[in-house]
Amino acid sequence: MKGLFNINNATTYKFEKVGETANDIKYIVKGDVAHYGVRNNNYEIDMAGCFADHLKMIKDNAQTIPLVINHCEDENHVIGKFIEFEDGNTYLWGTAEIIKTPHIINEVIPKIEAGIYPSFSTYGWATEGNWSNEKEAFIVNKGILGHISLVSQGSDLKAKATLEELRNKFEVKEPRKSLFTFDFKK
Repeated sequence: MKGLFNINNATTYKFEKVGETANDIKYIVKGDVAHYGVRNNNYEIDMAGCFADHLKMIKDNAQTIPLVINHCEDENHVIGKFIEFEDGNTYLWGTAEIIKTPHIINEVIPKIEAGIYPSFSTYGWATEGNWSNEKEAFIVNKGILGHISLVSQGSDLKAKATLEELRNKFEVKEPRKSLFTFDFKK
């Protein structure tokens, strides 16, 4: 991975409890993982479809992208796994299911519900891209997602401004380019 540019883009998400009883309840987080064409506070611009090749490879190899808290990468901090990505023209939309362990249910879920971690944040590498003097940003043409995190402070300045748009996307979303659905064993 030598010479790859580290990328980090954060956006908002929605948390849902789905199910009737404690036994069948699922904890779901979903929302925009990346805004395409928007410069974030880290001087990065993800271009539309920049993660498509990587997501296809992940799907073809029956893998997934882990969901973590505050970018802690060891396996003990994985709180969920992405089950779906939708690659649109202006966003990468992701849906993750949170793993139900006593620690996550008793410690992590209450923090999510309290709004302590209000943003998604991607972590990965650009495998193709270049610096644009005009836009004063690194343009990510192709990238690899290492993990996606719930964080307390995101790097995408547009994220808070689009919270209302995010709420509306749960009902009507713009046409998608491709859909990546992952199955994972619980």
